[in-house]
Parts: sequence; structure tokens; C-alpha cells
Amino acid sequence: MNDTNNTERNEQMVRIMAVVGFVVLICLLAWLAVQVVRFVPVAFSSLSDVFEENQRDYAENVRGDDENVVVVVEDTESEVEEDVVDEVIEDEPTVATSSTPVDTTPESTTPAPIQYKTVTTYKKPVSDPNGVTDFSMTFVSVGTLNSSQRFVPGTLPDSGQGAMQFVVKNIGTKTSGNWSFKLDLPNGASMTSSVQKPLLPSESSTLTVVFEMHDDDWHNIGGTVVGGGDINLANNSFTAKVAKR
Repeated sequence: MNDTNNTERNEQMVRIMAVVGFVVLICLLAWLAVQVVRFVPVAFSSLSDVFEENQRDYAENVRGDDENVVVVVEDTESEVEEDVVDEVIEDEPTVATSSTPVDTTPESTTPAPIQYKTVTTYKKPVSDPNGVTDFSMTFVSVGTLNSSQRFVPGTLPDSGQGAMQFVVKNIGTKTSGNWSFKLDLPNGASMTSSVQKPLLPSESSTLTVVFEMHDDDWHNIGGTVVGGGDINLANNSFTAKVAKR
């Protein structure tokens, strides 16, 4: 029994010693590897220094023998940076060519008709309650009426229907009252009109009066505005001389 136990202990000790020995061996190998790594660069560096020193000695010897031969030994290598330049090629404009002759004669164009637009702006007169009414009466012309019953300025006929035209305007600042007018006609007659509607400031009324002419009835004409609140009577009438043809 004791022999068996001793045998087992011995085997365990052997295993332990084997493991310890293996670990020690691994550590030794690692240390050797570190030493080798440290030694190899130093050895190569020493060899490089020896080689460079031999090269310098050789260069000096050669320089002493032949002055025309120059040997340069550089200790360090210089890094050369290369600048890369992108080559830019500009596109040349393409010129289209044609063998067909080109007509350079300018085309004749008809000028467009001139167009215009007329805009009429009407501003409604405003009456000033504190203003005044001032009538002006202006003679336009004598003449006749055409087939459309429109006044045609000109001369009076020797006989038949004649006409005369005049304008009454309120040049004041206040709307007038009702007004009328009196006329002395070329045929010698006189007349008084019916009541006319009030005129606003700057508003005017163009009136045409038609009458019968006779061969021996030629008289000067005249007219007067009556009423309407006119305060200035100096310009509310007119007179004119009618000449025979």
C-alpha cells in the first residue's frame, strides 16, 4: 500500500517538474528572441558604417590619384516630392463649314403700322359751397346744318335756313343756378331761351340756334347769359358782325 502511494507521488512530482521545465524553456526562448531582435539591427548598422567608411577612404584615394574624377557619397537619402500637374485641355470651339454660299442680303420687311391708344380721363367737377359762379359766353361761328342736322361752320345762306353756335361755360368754383340766354339773330329777330340746367365748375354747354334767312335781312348778332347767380357780368355776353358773301 505504501509503495503504491509513493509511486503516485513520484509521478506527480515528475509531471510538475516537467511543466516547470517547459515554462522555463519557453521563457528562455523568448529572451533569446528578444536578444536576437536587438542585436541584428545593431550588427547591420555597424556593417553599414564600416562600408561607408571604406567608401570614403576609397573616394579620397581616388581623388588624390586623379583630380578630374569626382566621387560623391551621400550619407542620407533625400526624398524627392513629385508635383503632379493635371493637364487641362481646353475644348476648341467647333466651326461649322459649308460649301453652300450663304445669302447675306437683309430681308426686306414691311414696317408695322403705328398703333396708338387714346385714354380720355374725365374728372367730375366739385362745387365749392363758399365759391362763386362766373359765366363766360363765347361766339363760335355762323353756318348751316347738314343732312344729318349737324352744324357746319361757314357762311350764312342768302335765304333759307341758317345757324349760329356759341358756348356758355361756368369758369367759377361754385355750381350755378338755373340760367337762360338772350340772342340777337342775323335776320334781325331777337329771342330768349327756356331755362337751362345748372352748370358745375368748369362745365360748359355748346348751343346751336337755327333760324330763317331773307335776302334783305342781315344784322349784327349778339348774346347775353341771364341769371344763374353770375357775379361777373363783364364776360357773360358777346357781339359779332356778320358779313354777306
